[in-house]
Amino acid sequence: MKPLDTRIAFGIINKFQYYNSIKVEDRYIFEVLIYRIKEIDFDTKYEIDRKEYHKKYMVNKIKDDDVKSLLEKQFWENYGGPWLYNQVIGAIRILIDGIQIIGELWLSGKSRYTRIMKNKRIYLCGTAFEMGVFKEMTNNDIYQEVRKRILDSIPKKRNLVIDVECFDNISKYIDWRKLFPEV
Repeated sequence: MKPLDTRIAFGIINKFQYYNSIKVEDRYIFEVLIYRIKEIDFDTKYEIDRKEYHKKYMVNKIKDDDVKSLLEKQFWENYGGPWLYNQVIGAIRILIDGIQIIGELWLSGKSRYTRIMKNKRIYLCGTAFEMGVFKEMTNNDIYQEVRKRILDSIPKKRNLVIDVECFDNISKYIDWRKLFPEV
């Protein structure tokens, strides 16, 4: 079987035919989310905008708790919701393929990432990284190398945030060596 790039380049198949032809559930491990902004920066800006909203609509002077609650809810919905998941603009999908680990890069097709993005669709952009696993590599070596490749997969100039918290937490429990019985 030819590598994916060659098969697509010669028009034999497109990306979607390729991904539909393989058993992804046998190779897919997890994904690492990519955010447009850090959570702390989002929360700081949210608080500033919330205070301006309160001042503009004099929310603090309203006596009726139901009206206050309604205004807070309206602000929250118009603001775009909480940072978690609402500010995601992509992901790196981690897969096992033979004796290598592959990171697929999925990103929004938008040219500019904003707080509220209407019709945000996420597309497969290509491979974020490929990494071979060798006999002499320990579980910690594999974890460290995958983590490094995940963080290096997005150019720093894009100012995107790769959330590796979940990856770090779950990696303690993964026996990376057992995922590669051929090595």
